[in-house]
This record gives sequence, structure tokens and C-alpha cells, in this order.
Amino acid sequence: MKLQFQRSLGGTRTFNSDGGFDGITVYLVGTINFGLAPNHRITQRGPFQEGDSDIDFRLDPRVLSLPIVAPASSIEESLAVRSKLLKIFMPGTDKASVRMEWSYNGDSYDRSIDVVVVGGLSFDTDSKDFNVRTVVQLRAADPTWYSTFAEFMTISENIFGTPTPYPKPYPVPYGATAINKITSITYDGSWPSFPVIQATGPVTNLTMVDTLGNILNFVEPILSGDTWTIDLSYGKKTIVDQNGVNKFAALSIDSNIVSWGL
Repeated sequence: MKLQFQRSLGGTRTFNSDGGFDGITVYLVGTINFGLAPNHRITQRGPFQEGDSDIDFRLDPRVLSLPIVAPASSIEESLAVRSKLLKIFMPGTDKASVRMEWSYNGDSYDRSIDVVVVGGLSFDTDSKDFNVRTVVQLRAADPTWYSTFAEFMTISENIFGTPTPYPKPYPVPYGATAINKITSITYDGSWPSFPVIQATGPVTNLTMVDTLGNILNFVEPILSGDTWTIDLSYGKKTIVDQNGVNKFAALSIDSNIVSWGL
């Protein structure tokens, strides 16, 4: 398994790799809270009710704990390693992520989770050696893992109509023709997802329907070379073109951008 820590202000670092952390080697000796995300039950209680009624549940944020060891052979090297780790895992609001890659039975997997660095490293000392031991804590506001790489799909044009044989006497009446394509997408994730979708034109009457019947229908065409970004993330729900121009008004009145998801 390959595990990386990526931070927008510091690049990519690889655990268990020689010099993988800006010249120092950091060994990951365990993972904590990498399993199912924590959750809480939603309940209600009526007058004179014994107990309560269980309604639903929601996932809670999680804190990933990464116990690490960085080798050092002297007190001076140990202090230098500590200083570098404190700088790498300094708390902040910049975007960071943890990425895992592994293979099993011929299948390859690549998953990531977005985090912020909690910080507060506490170093353990051991009289037997100078190695640096600590636990890195990373908070994931959205506790679900996602596929690291975006999925790309090209929709080819199918032209429906009757070909006209040649030579042909003129004038010849021609019927209407249309370009239409329906493509199904299989989502193999294990949790509901509200993705970021990009659509590149030319496309007219773009319509997307999820498995619950929620619709996103665009009454304005996406011109050739234009790219619209549909961000379905919670708290965003935005549609902009490649220049950042708001395209929310292009949605039809029967569209449900709030509930649409995979």
C-alpha cells in the first residue's frame, strides 16, 4: 500500500519512502479512524412517550490519527527532524488530503479524503534511541473517501434519420433530423455522492437524471469549447462557465439541484 499526504501549501509527501518528507524518512506505524465514519442518530420524543423514535442518522466529521516514526541518529538530527515535522504539519486552513493506493486480486484502488491539519504534535522520547515519534491528527469535515481521479466520458453523436441516396432529382423534401444520445453511468461507490461535474460543449438540452428521479435540465445550450462546472457539494450548488460567469439561470424550473446526487 502507498500512502501520501498532499497539502496545497507544501506539495506531496510519501510515507515509508526514503526521504519522502522533504529529505527525511517518515514511517507510518498504524492508522486510526480509517474505517467507517462516526455517526449520530436522529431521534424525536413525543409527549408521554417511553424512550424515543429513531428517525435517521447522519455522518459526523472524523479525525484521522497517523502514528509515525522518523529515524534519527543523534540529538542534533532528532531536533532537526522535529523542526521539519512541525513545519510540515503546522495547523492551517489550506486544503490537504490523504491518498491511499493499493492492489488486491488484480484490482487497483486509489482513494482520497480531504482534511485540514489539526496540529499540536507531541513528541515521545525514548532513552534507547534518538528516533522521533509522534501522532499526526487530520480532521475530515466530510468523512467519506472518494476516487482520487475524475471520471471522463465522451458522448458521441447519433444522428437519427433516413439517408438520402444519390443521384437524386431536385427539389427533394427533407424530414427533420436530430442528434440525440442517452448514456447511463454506473456509480460503484458505497455512499451517496454529490460530485462536481464538468460539461464541455457543444451540447443542447443537457439533461441528467439520478436514480431517485431528480433532474438537472439545462434550457440554455453549452457552446462549442465552453465548459460549465456544476458543483453539487453541500453549501455550494453552483453552476459557472469557464470564465466564472454564473449559469444558474440556465436550469429549467423543474430541476432539483439541491437533492441531485449519485
